[in-house]
Amino acid sequence: MTNHDELMQPSRKGFISNYPHFRYWKKPVVEEMLAEDPVNIYIHVPFCAQKCAYCYYKTEQYRDPAQLEEFVQALCREIRLANERFHFGKRPVNSIYIGGGTPSLLKENLLREIIACLRENFVIAGPEFTIEAEPRTITEQKVKAYKDLGVTRLSLGVQSFDDEIIGMSGRKHSAKKALETIEMIMNAGGLAVNIDLLSGLAGETDETWMKTIDTAIRTEVHNITVYRMEAYLNTEFFNRGVRKKQIELPSEEQELHFMELALEKLTASPYKPWSFFTFTWKGEFQHHYAGNLWRGEDCCAFGPSAFGMLGDYNYQDTLNLDTYLASLKEDKLPIARGYKLTAKDVMIKDLLLGMKLHSMSRKVFREKHGIDFCRVTRGTVDELSDGGYIRVDDESITLEVKGILYGDFVGKRLAAALKQYLGPDELSLY
Repeated sequence: MTNHDELMQPSRKGFISNYPHFRYWKKPVVEEMLAEDPVNIYIHVPFCAQKCAYCYYKTEQYRDPAQLEEFVQALCREIRLANERFHFGKRPVNSIYIGGGTPSLLKENLLREIIACLRENFVIAGPEFTIEAEPRTITEQKVKAYKDLGVTRLSLGVQSFDDEIIGMSGRKHSAKKALETIEMIMNAGGLAVNIDLLSGLAGETDETWMKTIDTAIRTEVHNITVYRMEAYLNTEFFNRGVRKKQIELPSEEQELHFMELALEKLTASPYKPWSFFTFTWKGEFQHHYAGNLWRGEDCCAFGPSAFGMLGDYNYQDTLNLDTYLASLKEDKLPIARGYKLTAKDVMIKDLLLGMKLHSMSRKVFREKHGIDFCRVTRGTVDELSDGGYIRVDDESITLEVKGILYGDFVGKRLAAALKQYLGPDELSLY
């Protein structure tokens, strides 16, 4: 009888002790099992010199150096406590990202203290190391210190190269200062440079936006990231533009038009899409930190409001700086909330976030989860392909220009179809 026939006949023979059967077990798997899984590190520095009109993040107004010194002491305490609790000591670090806020407000001695603490608690051997920076805070001395400390990438908050648009957004640097800072860093060598731009800022016109995109391309920085500006409830733009009607914000149709113009320029330039919002010079200098997280690698997060992922757990530190500092004075980890993912949640998350990348591997997903998401969501895949959002082959699913333009739309459609296949639930995709 076949195995199927045996299963159909009642029998008391055979005691099942495991699955799959031992004949499928292989010795090479032991090496994989004993290997320490890599990890990524995110540190949130909450202080800013000013509050940008579009910013919806939890930030603190920077007043004096003592604030930063107190914060760094608490941050290092959190790193040590987390290592004691989660045993990071032998896990190699793939990437480090210090965001904010304005991390470049940190003096070199404080950054040195943070890095020394990380080296005491993790295996750090030449990872990608990014720091977010504001153009006015960068000096030649600081650039040299960054390189000496192992920083490999700077992400500059530029947003626009038009002074009027910059001023309306509440930022204090000028287009000239941004360009001078970019040139200084590029001339120093040894650091990849990303510049952030915002599509849809108050006062934007075709002329000002094209000026910004053309200027960004001429810098030949390693990465250009174009985010969509959204006026969230807790922003000055929402208050002045939506509630009080004091300023005019671009409509959704206008913002879409701006992004279409940017894509037309960028795709005709040496920049190639890496994700639906980041473009890399000649397809090189890809950003590892974000990609690692979107592919499901662990992330240890430190600092107020920081998000992390460890195994099947998502978690976030407390948003309140005073609560954060008080917890660490009492030697308590400041983790405020979390969520335990099921096997189904992990599949949905990997597909939803993985589609942020310009191209996602079907093979990697299949090896991790045991299914080909393109096959089980065939109807949706065909719709997206016929609609010009994606192209599909045996190896991967890749965003077309239309898919890049509509950002997370493709990921949400595919994730919804996979969720339906696996069994619907009450969790929203956004």
